[in-house]
Amino acid sequence: MPKKKKKWYVHPLFLVMVSLIGSTVLGLFTTFFLEFRSEKIKQQHIIADIERANMMLEQNMYEDALSKYDSLLEQVSVKSEPLLFAEIKLGQGRTFVMMSYISDEEKNLKKAIASFEEANDIYLENKYPEKFALLEGNIANAYLGLSEIRDKEENLLNAISSNLKALEIFKNQKNLEKTAAKLLNIGVCYECLSAVKEKEKNLNLAIDSYMESLETFNESKYPLEFATAQLNLANVYLKMSYIKNKEENVLKSIKSNEKALEVFSLETYPSDYASVKINEGNAYERYASFTDKQPNLEKALEDYDDALAIYTLDKYPSNYALTKVNIASIYINLAKTKNSKEDLAMSFEAITEALKVFNIEEYPEYYAFTMINLGEYYNALAEINGEKEAFGKAESSFQEALKIFTCEAYPLDYSVIQYDLAETYIGLSLIEDKQKNIEKAENAKKEARKAESLN
Repeated sequence: MPKKKKKWYVHPLFLVMVSLIGSTVLGLFTTFFLEFRSEKIKQQHIIADIERANMMLEQNMYEDALSKYDSLLEQVSVKSEPLLFAEIKLGQGRTFVMMSYISDEEKNLKKAIASFEEANDIYLENKYPEKFALLEGNIANAYLGLSEIRDKEENLLNAISSNLKALEIFKNQKNLEKTAAKLLNIGVCYECLSAVKEKEKNLNLAIDSYMESLETFNESKYPLEFATAQLNLANVYLKMSYIKNKEENVLKSIKSNEKALEVFSLETYPSDYASVKINEGNAYERYASFTDKQPNLEKALEDYDDALAIYTLDKYPSNYALTKVNIASIYINLAKTKNSKEDLAMSFEAITEALKVFNIEEYPEYYAFTMINLGEYYNALAEINGEKEAFGKAESSFQEALKIFTCEAYPLDYSVIQYDLAETYIGLSLIEDKQKNIEKAENAKKEARKAESLN
C-alpha cells in the first residue's frame, strides 16, 4: 500500500514557520498596542494639564497659568497635536490679556494677539466655527485695549473686523444671545472710532448696535446686559450732544445712566456702578453748559467722588487717574464760575494725582488729556491771579499735549487744543506784546478750523 503524503499544512517545518510568523505578528501587535496606549495616556495627561492651567487662569493665578501653558508647549507642537496646540495658545492668549490689566499693558496685549492668531491658524472658520468666533472675539478685545494706548484708528478697525467675523457666525447659527453680546462689543468699537474718524457716522453705528442688542437684552430676562447697553448708550448720547440736538441728547444720556443704575448698585456690582457714575458725572458736567451751571457741576463732582470709592489708586490705577482728570475739569469750571482760588487748588491737586499714573510712554492719550487739563488750570490761574508766568506754563502744557494729539491722527482733540492756545494768547495779549499774541491767537484758531474740516 503506497505511503500517504503528509499534508503541507501539518508539515513540521511549516508549523515552525507559522509559529515564528505568529510570534512576530503578535509582537508587532503588542508593540503597536502599547505605543498607542502610551500615546493615549500622554494625551490624557496633556488634556488634564490644560484643564489645570485653565483653572489657574480662572482663579487669577496668572503667573502659574502662564508657566503651565509654556511647559505644555514644550510637549505639544502644531504638527503633532494641532487641536491641543490651539487650545494651549488660546489659554496663553487669555492669560496675557488678564496680565495686561496689572502691568505692561501694551506688551501683554501684543503677546495675546500673537497667541490667538496662532490658534486661529488651526481653528479655521469652515471647520471650527465656534472656536473661530471665540478667537476672533478675543482678538477684537485685545485690539480694543491696544487702541486705548496708541494707533487708535488702526487698532479699532482691526477690532471691528474681528468682531464682524464673529457676528456673522452667530447670526448664521441664529444664536440670539451671542449675537446681542457681539453687537455690544461692536458698538463700543464704533463709539471709540468716532473720536478719530467720521464722528457722527460712527456714533450712529454705535447707537444702532446697542439698540439692536436691546431687542434681545431686555431688563427682565437679561438685567446685566440691559444695564451694560444703557451705560454704553448714555456715553454715546453724551458724545452726540456735541454734534446735534445738544440738550436733548444730554438728557437722553442722563436717562440711560439712571436705567443702568437700577441694576448696577454699589453693593452688587461695584465696578459697574463706578463706570455709570463716571458717565453720569460727564453728562451733568455737559448739562452745566446749558443750564444751572454750578448745581450741575456739583452733581457731576458728587458722581466722580462716588466712583472713587471703588476706583482706588492701588486697585484701579488707570480708572483712578482718569476720574481725577474729570474732577480737575470740574474744579477748573467751578473756579471760573465762583472766582475761587480754593477750587483752583483742588484742580491742581487732582491733576497731580492723575500724573502719578499717566505718563507719555505707557498712556500717551490719557497723558495728553491730563496736559490739556493742566493747561486749562494755568489759564484759569492766570485769569484769577493775573500771573503772566501761568500763561507761559499753559502754553507749554498745550504744546506737550500736541505731541500726541496731532492734526492728522486726532483732528478733534487737536482742534480743542488750538482753541485753548488761542485763549492763552489772547490772555497774554492783555499783558504784553499785544499785536504779536493776537496774531498767534488767530493762527491757532485757523489751525483749529482746519482740523475741524478734516472730520
